[in-house]
Amino acid sequence: MNSKQENRQEIILVVDERADTRAHLQQLLSPWWSITLAEDGDAALRSARQCRPDLILANLMLPSTPGFQLLETLIDKTDKR
Repeated sequence: MNSKQENRQEIILVVDERADTRAHLQQLLSPWWSITLAEDGDAALRSARQCRPDLILANLMLPSTPGFQLLETLIDKTDKR
């Protein structure tokens, strides 16, 4: 493992349409992990491509792109790399 990998903080992508839920999770998790926030499935897909999160916490009942659909899309895109 090189020094860049050793210093990398794990990234959690939090996906929820409610700003208060995103803020609460960010406050709880940010002392230990780097947090990226997304308000819907489209924003989550863009963020996941950019930040390559280690973990995704997604609301399964997102209004625009349901959480299961979001995760299926991410898995499909990962498999095709």
